Amino acid sequence: MLCYNVTLIRSTRITTVGTHKRQDVETSDVPHLLACAAAHCTARHINFTALRSQVFETLLEADVALGAYDLIARMSSKGAELKPPTIYRALRFLMRYGFVHRIESMNAYIAC
Repeated sequence: MLCYNVTLIRSTRITTVGTHKRQDVETSDVPHLLACAAAHCTARHINFTALRSQVFETLLEADVALGAYDLIARMSSKGAELKPPTIYRALRFLMRYGFVHRIESMNAYIAC
């Protein structure tokens, strides 16, 4: 599973997100993790679109779990004009293939 592989190449520092822990991602790791995700999808003939990549990148860069509207706000500051259904579709894809997890108690998402 990709989450397991991605976790192996992250730094070993652990942070707490609400009641959930995750390993920090160094800023310099983000391009490599995106490339790994793209390669994972390509190998399985799955379309890793630019939007899916941007959502994943935003979650990797975040130091906390983000909800869909938080993602829209962060991505809009970079010039993207997005609607909630678009973000939820990207999040559903990322969850399905193990790139992110949903924290149901917070209705938020975190890169794994």
